[in-house]
Amino acid sequence: VNKVGTRLMAEAARRHSIPCHALAGESKLLGADLPAPHPFERTPLGLFTSVVTEVGPLSPTEAARRSSQHTLHPLLAGLLEERR
Repeated sequence: VNKVGTRLMAEAARRHSIPCHALAGESKLLGADLPAPHPFERTPLGLFTSVVTEVGPLSPTEAARRSSQHTLHPLLAGLLEERR
């Protein structure tokens, strides 16, 4: 999840074969489908060449693997419950 416009930039970079990197702390790697209220939107990890974290660059596959290892903060877990 990032601010509106990130997905369009990442898609444009992909169409033109331009590398696109995300910069995020590992705490932002969440293995959950959280809602993205405006002014935020979802950007699939697969659109990025890498995700650069405090431990260094990760492939989109490695970032997704790491995201599944994190536990959601209780307030974020509440957002998932609201969607059900």
